[in-house]
Amino acid sequence: MTDKIFIRKARAEDFDTVMLIYSQAREFMKKSGNPDQWGDFYPPAETVRSDLSENGGGYVATDGENILAAFYFEQNADDPTYRKIFDGAWISSAPYGVVHRVGVGDLGRGKKIGRLCLEWALKTAGNIKIDTHKNNLPMQKLLETLGFVRCGSIYLEDGSHRIAYQHFAERR
Repeated sequence: MTDKIFIRKARAEDFDTVMLIYSQAREFMKKSGNPDQWGDFYPPAETVRSDLSENGGGYVATDGENILAAFYFEQNADDPTYRKIFDGAWISSAPYGVVHRVGVGDLGRGKKIGRLCLEWALKTAGNIKIDTHKNNLPMQKLLETLGFVRCGSIYLEDGSHRIAYQHFAERR
C-alpha cells in the first residue's frame, strides 16, 4: 500500500470490493458498540449497485492498488429525510451536499481514511449535511473533530432516529 490516498468515482467493477468493505465496516461497528445502525445487511446490494452506476453517488478511497473505503456523496442534494429536523435546526438552508454510507475496510482501518473522505466532501461542497446513529461514537467524534455541528434529530423513512450534523462553509 502506498502513502498517497485519493478519492475517485466508484465503478461497477468495484462492486465485490465495496460489498466486502461494507461487511468489514459492519463488523467494526458491532465491535464498537453499534450493532444496530447497519445490522447484518446494510447497505443492501441493490443500493450499492445504484451507487456504483454511472449516475450514482458512489465514491471510493484508494491507494492506487487497494480500495480502502467507500461512501456515498451527492452535491446539491435534496435529501427527503433532511427536510424536517427535530429538537434543533439546520445551520443554513443553502444548497448542500450529503454524505452517506461511509465504510472503511480492514486495510484502511487506523489510517484516518474516514476523515480523508469527509475532508474531500467538505472541499467539494462546503455545506454538508450528514447523520449517524446514537451509538456510532467513532463517527460522532470524527464529525465534531472536523467542525460539524450537531443540529438535532432526523428520522429515516423506516422511522429510525439519527443525530443530524451540518458543516457550513460558504463557497467563494
